[in-house]
Amino acid sequence: SAVALFDEKREFAAIRKEYLEPGYVSAIGDKHPIKDNPQIEKLLETKKVIIIDDVQHDPIMAKTRDILIKRRTLSLMVVPIVIDGEVVGSIGVDAVDKKRHFTVEEAELAQAIADQAAAAIRISQQLKNRLNDIKALQDIIEEMHLGELDAVLTLIAERAIALTRAKHGGVWLVNKNRTALDFGGVASKEQSEQTP
Repeated sequence: SAVALFDEKREFAAIRKEYLEPGYVSAIGDKHPIKDNPQIEKLLETKKVIIIDDVQHDPIMAKTRDILIKRRTLSLMVVPIVIDGEVVGSIGVDAVDKKRHFTVEEAELAQAIADQAAAAIRISQQLKNRLNDIKALQDIIEEMHLGELDAVLTLIAERAIALTRAKHGGVWLVNKNRTALDFGGVASKEQSEQTP
């Protein structure tokens, strides 16, 4: 069994975790292209469990057949990991050394497990985003202690761009008379990507 997650650009499904008995070939780190991969395309389209009774002869396995044969996989159940209606990866349950047909009950149980994995991934992503927010605030506070307003405004703009994935950003300030807005710090996506 293995867990594959799609990269951010959705070009590859990378094997991130697996369970296998001693003596079987590991797939950790393997990357499978998403484009022109019938198995993954079907998973993306249906968002439903795929059961392959015969890995060696099912045409849907064309792109991944070689690695599965090397791993001695004869039958396979592929379960989508779905977050906010979008497939972000899959759990593969392998039948090795002997073909078998996975039952509807097994597929439902596997989907329930994948749904729990999706919830855990979502929480992990939210925590990572929250930590990025906190780091951005810490950077701004540190810059504020130095007393350079232009540097603070530029840093605020850079962090806002990085957090929102915008292309450009800036900070507008109300002037002392409260009669107009003055343009403060400005940044572009390229600048924010160079910021540690």
